[in-house]
Amino acid sequence: MKRNLPTFRKLVIQYRYYKRKLDRLTTKDHRSRQKISWIKKRIVRLRSKIDTYIERGKMAKKVAMVAAGVAIAPLVTTAQTEYTLRGDHPFAHIAGPQDQSSPVFVDFDEDGDRDLFLFIEADSKSGAREEAIRYYENTDNGFVRGSVSQFPEDIGYPILLDSATFINMAGSFADFDEDGDLDLFLGADYGDLRYLTNNDGVFEAVIGEGDPFDGFTFAADVVPAMGDVDGDGDVDAFIGHGDTLHLYINDGGVMSEVPFAVQDDADDAAPSLIDIDNDGDLDLVVGIGNKYGELLFFENVDGNYDQKEHPLTDVSVLPDPRPAFADVDGDGDLDLITGNDEGSLMLYNLNESAYEEKAFNSLNLLAEDNGLAPEFFDYDDDGDVDLFMGTADGNLLYYENTDGALALKTNNDLPEIADTSSSSVPIFTDIDSDGDADLVVGHYSGILLYENTASGRDAAPYVLADSLDNPFHGLSTMNNLVPTLADFDADGDLDLLVGNKYGTLEYFVNNDGTYEAVADSPFAEFDVGGYSAPSLDDIDADGDLDLTIANSVGRVNIWENDEGDFKRLLEDENPFHDFNFHDDVILSRGDLDGDGDLDVIVGNDIHMIFYLENTTSSVSTDDRQDVSQETNVFPNPVTHTVQIEAAWNEREALIEVFDFQGRLLREQKFFGTTERLDLSTLPSGTYQMRISNRERKAVKGIFKK
Repeated sequence: MKRNLPTFRKLVIQYRYYKRKLDRLTTKDHRSRQKISWIKKRIVRLRSKIDTYIERGKMAKKVAMVAAGVAIAPLVTTAQTEYTLRGDHPFAHIAGPQDQSSPVFVDFDEDGDRDLFLFIEADSKSGAREEAIRYYENTDNGFVRGSVSQFPEDIGYPILLDSATFINMAGSFADFDEDGDLDLFLGADYGDLRYLTNNDGVFEAVIGEGDPFDGFTFAADVVPAMGDVDGDGDVDAFIGHGDTLHLYINDGGVMSEVPFAVQDDADDAAPSLIDIDNDGDLDLVVGIGNKYGELLFFENVDGNYDQKEHPLTDVSVLPDPRPAFADVDGDGDLDLITGNDEGSLMLYNLNESAYEEKAFNSLNLLAEDNGLAPEFFDYDDDGDVDLFMGTADGNLLYYENTDGALALKTNNDLPEIADTSSSSVPIFTDIDSDGDADLVVGHYSGILLYENTASGRDAAPYVLADSLDNPFHGLSTMNNLVPTLADFDADGDLDLLVGNKYGTLEYFVNNDGTYEAVADSPFAEFDVGGYSAPSLDDIDADGDLDLTIANSVGRVNIWENDEGDFKRLLEDENPFHDFNFHDDVILSRGDLDGDGDLDVIVGNDIHMIFYLENTTSSVSTDDRQDVSQETNVFPNPVTHTVQIEAAWNEREALIEVFDFQGRLLREQKFFGTTERLDLSTLPSGTYQMRISNRERKAVKGIFKK
């Protein structure tokens, strides 16, 4: 075979070239059917020649492909990977920086529905308007960001913006001057309140005379709520600032503060005036600025505000809630929307008399914490992938997959992570090559190893390895470590790639179980700005590992590995290009819906979980009849040997086993309708089996215990 190897390598290179060319053509809007047909025929001919060389040289396919430096994936080429965001949360695309967000709903365009203003932070006069005030018009296509050119560029705070590093804003609209349009009151966390009057659609700051709050002194964290509190037809105000809530009554345009009692601690109070009980007057809901997340309710009874228990007070909201209300789901009642100190918007739909949190994904996965780090792994050995989620508090959550539905399980034998003071990033993989999956956890200042020592499913399997037995101990001096393990150098063991707080990558090669830094690392020049979260996967199914990096600004980028050279996929080449996941993103790939391709779960640092279903359409160059439904593979899951029943086979056939990176792991020829295949040496995991002859093919998913 050696004398044929150069020709064999040339055939493989041509095969890969035409496959990529077909990929590009099938992703274009204007497709050339004639050219595509010709390329498909060319690929089939090249594959036939490759198989001929393999047979002539009497060598196994796997050996031939390794010798050629490539792996040939199944003869099915796909268009560029496509993901569809599954979920109907109306605010999934809306988030401010990782700081306080204050929502307000008002019919700003006077079309009969409530639009959204999100008040966040500004750090300079230049661009302060676009930074601090974000307007989203309520349209048939959801909330769409619009222009804020009506507001002054310095938002009425030129001096403060010159002196402060940044200021957080909170706003409230009301027709204070009674001219038929909405004016704006804009509070700042530095202890100031600005009145912006609306003059024919242009907002102007009123300083001194004409400002109803001129002469008042405000403490820090000013949050206004404007409305007719006493029922006399003019605009009064509840304003949170300092350590309590203050009431200001309007008497002929002159504001006077009057005492207002709150039974609970009202530090950093965020008031909202809304007619909750639909009795024609404004009730009061107050978010309390503490780390637990709390709402207070005051019912307006003939102008007196009585603090009461209410379904709103039972809602578990995020810390420092800024409440607002709108009929988001169109069912005729007011839903609760809260901003928070992380910049996201949480929605709680009112269903009968209870408020239910709306998930950002169609799987109804609710974030139990921030700093979310997902990981797919079939923990319960039932043949489908379960989901794990590391959190900023160092917890490890387990969601069991049952027929595609994920449910949080609390009664499991997972270990308590040793360092619960910092974030946890879990990975399940076989570190000690004993056939079971160990648990690797990245955290703030290191990487922990929990060895799987179980002899059965009822035992508590994971034992924390001490520093001497942990091959990752002390490797990195960086912070907020995000590890990924893969056989990058193709020598049969797992190498380590680590992201960190500073946006760079560290690469450690595995030399007989000892991890060593690589001086000329192929990842040395990568820098994504902050909080790099890498993963290594064969995305283009060409037999080598491509690089995906998520980062601190919510973006996910891919670098395709072309024989050791990494090329960044730009714009439409990158299937994640159109998605913004907002903040400190970590993702995991897994076949969640059991359709044979890899879906994606994305977690971020502001309580959001996203689900991206892989909806790539396939273009097959393999015209053989699909007989998957007529093929039986059992037992499944399998421990040692699997039996294949293929009643349709009347000639020589081939069994191939691939991992989900497209790598060929096993192959075996057989004659007749039944065959047995030994899989005992494969590690636990999910694999794809292909059984084929010249006329027919079958593809089956199998799980190895």
